[in-house]
Amino acid sequence: LAMSRPDLDVLTTDAYVAVGNTPFRHFYDETNPFVVDDQRAEILERNFVFGHTAVLRRRLIELGGFDEGIRWTSDWELWIRMILAGSRIGLVNEPLATYRLWERSLSSQRLNQSRGMITTLERTILNSALTGPEREVVTRNLAQRRRDVAAGEAELALMEGAPDARGRAWAIARDGGFSRKTRARAFAAALLPPIAAALLRREQRGSWIGAGGVRIRRVANDPNDLRSS
Repeated sequence: LAMSRPDLDVLTTDAYVAVGNTPFRHFYDETNPFVVDDQRAEILERNFVFGHTAVLRRRLIELGGFDEGIRWTSDWELWIRMILAGSRIGLVNEPLATYRLWERSLSSQRLNQSRGMITTLERTILNSALTGPEREVVTRNLAQRRRDVAAGEAELALMEGAPDARGRAWAIARDGGFSRKTRARAFAAALLPPIAAALLRREQRGSWIGAGGVRIRRVANDPNDLRSS
């Protein structure tokens, strides 16, 4: 692909996504497509680039490489920066790797991922290559990621019985930026924190969420028998 398409600065592949050692889907599917046409618009919304990549060294150095001040999502920030500078990304549409989800792996920690996304978007919004409409997209995405972190921190506070758990829940219940379902759950949590915490623990016993927001549910009460949902 690199030989036939010298206009591509970054190459990636498809991969099998597996729970432990059991593949259950491809990384790229209808819920997570690789974007060919308008990569500039899409990369501001989400990281559509699978992490196993080959990058043109000259271009990587020219654009400053990875921002080592960003944890968790430094690759997304780099792809944003490269695409905004005119780079194109190509896909070898074959599963040439296996991406394993582990319940206790660092990649499964959604809250840290969301914090990293905030840092990436805060860096991106300062990029002078953004157009006015693109800056609005980044602003909107940044607001959503901040809500994701607020919700995640509220859940954590609730399950740990933190003194500020009720206040965090009330703040989400009053925030019109959250979905109606999330606000209703937060309202219930603010009214009855112990019951809400017990329900959250029951949810976690039945499933867990891996990297990319993939929910993995346990089947037949067997912690080793996992399915994607």
